Amino acid sequence: MHLPLPRFALGALVLLGALGWGARAGASESLSQSLQRAIKATESATAVHYQGVITERSKPKAPVQRIALDVSASTSGTSEGTIGIGKGTATVRELGGTIYFDADQAFWSAEGGKSAAKIFAGKWVNTATTSQTGVSLSEFLDSKSFLAVIFGANLKHSTLSDAGTAKIDGQPARVISTTYKKNDAHGRLYVATRGQPYVLKFAVTSNSGTATLTFSQYDQLAHPLPPASSINLDTAP
Repeated sequence: MHLPLPRFALGALVLLGALGWGARAGASESLSQSLQRAIKATESATAVHYQGVITERSKPKAPVQRIALDVSASTSGTSEGTIGIGKGTATVRELGGTIYFDADQAFWSAEGGKSAAKIFAGKWVNTATTSQTGVSLSEFLDSKSFLAVIFGANLKHSTLSDAGTAKIDGQPARVISTTYKKNDAHGRLYVATRGQPYVLKFAVTSNSGTATLTFSQYDQLAHPLPPASSINLDTAP
């Protein structure tokens, strides 16, 4: 059985990249350099925890799609957390090339249908990371690809400005404000000023959605354990 998780999830992430966390001509060179160092350091981390909410509309009058993330992701295929899509929530673990998840009835009803919800809701299931379902979930569990989607789409057309300083969970940060007129997008990105210049938080709004995510626990690998038993979706009828 294959659970075709919705592609709007990836689309919501792409809206973040549309902001372009980079400088156009005329932007402060120091801001641009600071931002590039932050993105490079963040994308180079072997693990990171991110938490927050993304919303997205596929078109102006379409329903708002909501994704809630609380994930400890890594580049080594060892990750865990919770992923909320709409009103449903799934607890997810990845290790050894397999993704395990335990989703509630609302999740299964929305993504797999009522019949799937009756069979699988509240039970651990598993699938290969290369399956259709596995690939959809791994978009959120692989920190390298997740961060690349967020930061890699457009690095040429934003206007940057210095928005002062702030503290994120007690850590001092430089605040960089960015606007992108084409997408009516604006946001703020918070860069650590102690230790590595990691991104600690960003908040962004555009004409297609919003996102607020905080980042912490850099290079701290999660150690999930497989559930005692689970149903293999790849072989289920």
